[in-house]
Amino acid sequence: MKKIVLGVLVLFAFHACKRSTDVIGPAACPSTSFAVLTPAIFKDSASARVDSVNLSTSYALIKAKFNENISYKLTITGESGAQYIYNGSGDSVHLHWYGNSSNNIAFSKGEGFSYALTNLCITEPFISGHMGINSIIGLSLVDKSFGLFVNNGENDPANSSSYGPCMTAPCNASATMTPTTPGYTASPQGGNYYKYKATCTGGPATAYYFGGVDYALTTAANFSKLPTDPTRVYLNFYAKGQHNSIAQMIFLETVIGTDIPRTYNKAVVSDQWTLFSVKLSDLGISNPTQLKKLSFNLGTYFPDTSAEVDLDMVIFTVDKPL
Repeated sequence: MKKIVLGVLVLFAFHACKRSTDVIGPAACPSTSFAVLTPAIFKDSASARVDSVNLSTSYALIKAKFNENISYKLTITGESGAQYIYNGSGDSVHLHWYGNSSNNIAFSKGEGFSYALTNLCITEPFISGHMGINSIIGLSLVDKSFGLFVNNGENDPANSSSYGPCMTAPCNASATMTPTTPGYTASPQGGNYYKYKATCTGGPATAYYFGGVDYALTTAANFSKLPTDPTRVYLNFYAKGQHNSIAQMIFLETVIGTDIPRTYNKAVVSDQWTLFSVKLSDLGISNPTQLKKLSFNLGTYFPDTSAEVDLDMVIFTVDKPL
């Protein structure tokens, strides 16, 4: 009887472990007929240079075209140890790199970096090489395929700010651009960042809002250059700060002649830099080209006597988060 039961278990084990022939999404390994239709490129988007990239006026453009859907991986590694990794899939690659990193080390002006676009099952990368970074600060870009740069503490236009009372207590608030030395612990972009602080001297505030900033580059004219599909556009920013503080982002979208506020409330900061990315459709935005303003509000999760948030690299991107 024991032998019969054991035999049934063995047969069941072989049957249960049989590999499914169903494929969900692009296969990790290309088929035997796989081909690269157009040579992959990695270049400065503005100058088309392949030896260096100027991230103050442009971005690195990575493109490739295949004859079938595959999985791919982009790896950019700096001499400093900074690294950016992006995993994607599809029959084409169309990526923009803005100089941000995936680990806790910043890319800096003047450093060299290597890059490779690879597939798990192909020995040779589609493209690989080495470039230098001429500049990594002062982005001023708006483009339908790229997105919209908003703010990063480097040569930004003047942003209007307003700070109100803390309801039951006097509130002293300030917004300053903090100069720093390059390094991720100081700033994800290796330069300056903005520090927003508020203190209520008369006791805990009964409201969660201390004040805010209207971003000068988020105009109706600039938003009109973005795609109309809100599922394609992401708002991204790095933030850190005091426990209980919130980096709240407020949009105004014009819908049938009426300005409707759209709010992102979930950026509760910690003492470490964190990248926040949100798809505009998830905020209820119906058409990015009908936006007319983005504002940052300094607030707290629970009523408190003070708030502090550091912000860096506020940027809209298209088709993928930062």
